[in-house]
Amino acid sequence: MQPIDFVLFAHGAFSEGITGRTALQKIVYFLSVIMDVNLGFNPHYYGPYSPKVAEANSELKELNYIKEDLSVYGYDHHGFEMTKYEYSLTEDGFKLLERKKKLFPTQWEKISKIADTISKAGTMHYMELAMAAKAHIIIAREGSPTNKETIKSKAKELGWSIDDSSLDNALTFLENIELVRWN
Repeated sequence: MQPIDFVLFAHGAFSEGITGRTALQKIVYFLSVIMDVNLGFNPHYYGPYSPKVAEANSELKELNYIKEDLSVYGYDHHGFEMTKYEYSLTEDGFKLLERKKKLFPTQWEKISKIADTISKAGTMHYMELAMAAKAHIIIAREGSPTNKETIKSKAKELGWSIDDSSLDNALTFLENIELVRWN
């Protein structure tokens, strides 16, 4: 299964659509971690980021399998537009998804179940997903759940800031999707 198939399955499993490039990256990150699929995620400003996922999403858009709606929702402190991206499968995208489900039924079933678990873990804003992904990548690098101060310290080394409330929410989310056990 290629990265483009994996990203297509992510869009299909979250059929109500995915709002935001950051949310897409983090959702695919969690799916790939749970399925033990290497999509080339590395630490980035908003947490784990994969150029392969970004390229696959762009290709799906260019081929008219996903629709990307953009809306400006404000301006940052430098005066630059802040844009929200909303993704949904097109009619052709749904047709391709059905063909790919037949080619990769086991992977589709796993991704669907994981997506359901993620959805039931709580509605998370893209920044909360980013915090959870940041916490997870630190915990994974440390080899086991560690204390909150260590997570915050390692986050700072990576140029990330994680406050106590966000970290608590992130750890709860990670427990709910069964990626970590936190005492």
